[in-house]
Amino acid sequence: IASASAAGGGTVWLRAGTYAITETIRPMSNVSIIGLVQPILAFTGYVPDAQNTPIGGVIFNVSAGVTAMAFNEVDGTFPVDVNLATTALANITLKNLIFVGGAKHIDFGAYARLGITYSRIEEIHSYNSSDEALSFDGFQHCVFKNIYVSSSVNGYKGGIYFRCSLDSRLLPGNSTIEGEIYTYTTHRLSRSIVFECNGPLSGAGGYNNTGGQ
Repeated sequence: IASASAAGGGTVWLRAGTYAITETIRPMSNVSIIGLVQPILAFTGYVPDAQNTPIGGVIFNVSAGVTAMAFNEVDGTFPVDVNLATTALANITLKNLIFVGGAKHIDFGAYARLGITYSRIEEIHSYNSSDEALSFDGFQHCVFKNIYVSSSVNGYKGGIYFRCSLDSRLLPGNSTIEGEIYTYTTHRLSRSIVFECNGPLSGAGGYNNTGGQ
């Protein structure tokens, strides 16, 4: 990733196989990460979308407690900097990736910070994270296509999160969902697909279950 970024951008192509992720991958703008093979799943039982196991493609086995991919994941403060746009993760594609285990699988953006912009997230499969599986905060002009999360975590975690912090200079959104976004959980308290919006303009500070959400 660093080499491609130093060369001005490009694509990191990953051959099919299982990769051990023991520390967080830090994507860089203008460098896409794409698996050469689409995720291959094995199905059992009567319900294919609930009972499947990844058996081929690019599989990231994530160590316990590790976030697989992250960018600008630490909360910021308001008012945001006038040059905030320069801090976003921009112009990348993440495609054909399977994440298994670990804490979070994708954690882009945070409160009062931009995450990913002008990018595509496509054919992403997430299995058994112990925290929020996929979190996209402060995103703009992105395409989210065919994203699947299977979680067995018991609590207010798991799932896919789309978040934005409202401010006169930070207005995320303007994005598209294509194909299917699907989550499955074995626990009723686990999250599924969550849309959250909060910030100074809504009269609340931080993400919570009170006014402004």
